[in-house]
Amino acid sequence: EKERMGLPPGLTTTLMEEEYEEALPSSLLRIPPLPLVALHGLTELHSNISARLPMLRTADLDALPLLPNKPKRANWDGERPGGILKQGWLRKHVQEKPAVVATLVQWAASADNNGADEASAVIQAALSACNDRTEQRQRVVVVFVVVGDVPSDVEHRLDRVTLQLGLDSKTSALLLPGHEGTMSASSAALQSVLLD
Repeated sequence: EKERMGLPPGLTTTLMEEEYEEALPSSLLRIPPLPLVALHGLTELHSNISARLPMLRTADLDALPLLPNKPKRANWDGERPGGILKQGWLRKHVQEKPAVVATLVQWAASADNNGADEASAVIQAALSACNDRTEQRQRVVVVFVVVGDVPSDVEHRLDRVTLQLGLDSKTSALLLPGHEGTMSASSAALQSVLLD
């Protein structure tokens, strides 16, 4: 049992075992500690995207619990840590608090104006909804899901749109759900952006 918990075999302190079990419950250890990504918008694509992101755990943003913002402490004097990790810290960061929010936005890449006007309004509404549900310092990535025809210069068009909208390569990604090959390739690129 001690070897399973990662404790030295000669250690007989039951208090430490109890602290360990409380901080890292065995039920939580069965879940790999993958970063949690909250998906927002275009819910019909969530299951397909989730299946293609093996290095991430995904959840619908609206299904995650609302976590209250804690007031910042001005002073930590007199505080004594109660263990290695705060109780519930790992569960919170693996199952409740997303590392990043991916906002899915439909984008008509073949439109004459690159679809920037339509995307801008949708993105602002989506970012507002994300800010209502998450902390202000939460990282949000806008995922442009191409609808309709995919032009040959889709990446160049995306660069122009993201420049117009004030986004960069760490806050935007492209998803091509057209067919299996393009979906797999763009999903791998999306995973890379989300893990960055």
